[in-house]
Amino acid sequence: EIRNRLEELRKENEDQPVDSAEYRIERQDISIRNEAGQVLIALYYDQVILEGERFQSINDAITRDFRENFPEGNNVQEDYEIFLEDPNLSPDSPFQDTFDAAVTQNGGGIFSIRVSQSWCMGGVFTGDSYGLTYDLNTGSEASLPQLMGVDEGALVQQLKSVTKSYMNQEPDLWFSEAWDTVDSFTLDEFEYYVRDGELILCYATYTLGPGAMGCVEVPTGMTIVSLGQSQGQQEQGQNQQSASGAVSNVVMDYKYDTREYGIVRGLSAGGETVWSYETDHYDMAQIQRVSEIGTIGDMYCLVEGGTVVALDVQTGQVRWTNSDFGGGAPAFAWDAKNLY
Repeated sequence: EIRNRLEELRKENEDQPVDSAEYRIERQDISIRNEAGQVLIALYYDQVILEGERFQSINDAITRDFRENFPEGNNVQEDYEIFLEDPNLSPDSPFQDTFDAAVTQNGGGIFSIRVSQSWCMGGVFTGDSYGLTYDLNTGSEASLPQLMGVDEGALVQQLKSVTKSYMNQEPDLWFSEAWDTVDSFTLDEFEYYVRDGELILCYATYTLGPGAMGCVEVPTGMTIVSLGQSQGQQEQGQNQQSASGAVSNVVMDYKYDTREYGIVRGLSAGGETVWSYETDHYDMAQIQRVSEIGTIGDMYCLVEGGTVVALDVQTGQVRWTNSDFGGGAPAFAWDAKNLY
């Protein structure tokens, strides 16, 4: 009876929502060494292992990522044989293909890992990073729409806008076609991880700029939805934010240099910037490409490049977009439910 009761308690515990998880990191080292045991080619993968049977599906997914990089059963010596013949290879300057892992989010029901790959086989060093992000309560990968609580169309628009705003800070660093490259991304092409509740985007080396820049990581300023909280807890947190009056006014600053763009800011009662949103940059024309509509209920609306964009007043996140207008310098009106 005691054994049965313990099993019942274990199952009951597994049914409870989980906020975080215990874990350890084990280095899977398959480095190639010489007869003296010195490393010639460093090959390893830092495998994160979550403690507990309820996380087995997540552990299986992490193992699959390990095996995608170092397939099981392969003869490592044969795979790297061509590099072992390099006359520059020595224990004093070993080659490497390594994967270092760091847990960057372990809370709110989300577990996220930043994996950093370092590759150098006698030539140019290449470093890249990517994320493995999971919902602790379902054991599944946490998708971007799940994490952000925004529909796919609006989310893609916001991720592109955030990335281009980041590049516009130092436009000379990037390939001339980098802005078009970002515009071509679909939702599934964005690599990401979560760090302390913030979504971080990862662009592989050579995607946006020269190889010397390495992997480009873009802090989005976008906070994830807490999947580990109950609906009541989430509503309580939202009510507390509303009660504090975080944003009391939203303003747009028009910018004109060689191009036209706008910066929207959510301001607190004291005039401090709580969030900001920068539009794309458009060639100057007779008709304005960026226009303010204003605040409608809990949304702030604007038009940029012919697309109507609705931002959440409190967070600045894109709620929805509509490209049916397709024009510039709009006239508009709205009633209780509709924008015309």
